[in-house]
Amino acid sequence: MQKGMEMSEVIASLNFESGKSIEVTKDMARLYTHLGHNALYDHIFIVVDQEESQGVYIWAQEPPENPAYPELAPTIVENECEMHVFIREASQYDKEAFERAVTRDKDETPNWLPGV
Repeated sequence: MQKGMEMSEVIASLNFESGKSIEVTKDMARLYTHLGHNALYDHIFIVVDQEESQGVYIWAQEPPENPAYPELAPTIVENECEMHVFIREASQYDKEAFERAVTRDKDETPNWLPGV
């Protein structure tokens, strides 16, 4: 169980290229969708440490498109996880996180793209 999280039913498992995996529960998953050009920032956020506000972003549009997003998004909806939809403006924090994700050197961070 992740630090700061209560025990809940596992709805998915994220497997990273590094060999690390995270069991995702309903309480950990959050879906964010935006309107118009801000759809670039659509993502799933998996809370890994509630107390430290740490987690994993799974971007829908991160080049190349993240294969985990279309697999995990319907699971979040079906399990009635926390969802924030039709957001008009992406938060500055999400914009900065997206910029870091698409500009970092992928060779230095080989586990940047989780699979479901």
